[in-house]
Amino acid sequence: MFLTGPDEEFVPEHLRGQLAIVVVMVFTGPEAGARIAMAPMMGHGHLAEMIAEMPYADLNSSFDDPAGMRNYYSAEYLFDLPDEAIDRVCARAGDMVVPSSSAIAMARQGGAVGDGPSGYPVPWRAASWIIHPLGIWDDPADDERMITFTHNLCGDVAEWATGSVYLNFIGDEGRARTIAGFGADNYERLVAVKDQYDPDNVFHHNHNIEPSLAR
Repeated sequence: MFLTGPDEEFVPEHLRGQLAIVVVMVFTGPEAGARIAMAPMMGHGHLAEMIAEMPYADLNSSFDDPAGMRNYYSAEYLFDLPDEAIDRVCARAGDMVVPSSSAIAMARQGGAVGDGPSGYPVPWRAASWIIHPLGIWDDPADDERMITFTHNLCGDVAEWATGSVYLNFIGDEGRARTIAGFGADNYERLVAVKDQYDPDNVFHHNHNIEPSLAR
């Protein structure tokens, strides 16, 4: 992740409030096992570290948005992450508002996710990487800057994108993007369910699956 260095004891003072790169590693098991598994990565050299046992829910919620902030998100799922794509992401990180709660998450995918069941309405399982810009800021004067930053970063990696997306990672990007989140065939299957249970589109405050009558 690219983010603003947090004001934490384990972070060197010269990185606090500055653009920094953080590598988040998760190990399911006791700390002793984690240190063995993570040893190769830890051997590359770094300026700070924090290793701790915690419930998974606590880890996940540690990345939640601070309350009351302005935000604009998007994401792209990639077939590959070549050096050129990495260079583009690194160059774009300088466009974020720093300091702020904004971040660029670059997450590896695969394993059990890639081996998921067929017919499930999630078309991004085969992607190998996720690029997830999270614009989070507090000054309305930065609105255009951060929205543009998000769009530009997604555009930077578009040539490697699968075209599908996890809908929880984006805001309202239009009907076509919602369909891409489910997959075109899956979306039509879900329309049939919507036609049966909600033909009047009462439940529409989401990435909406429009019933046939609404189209």
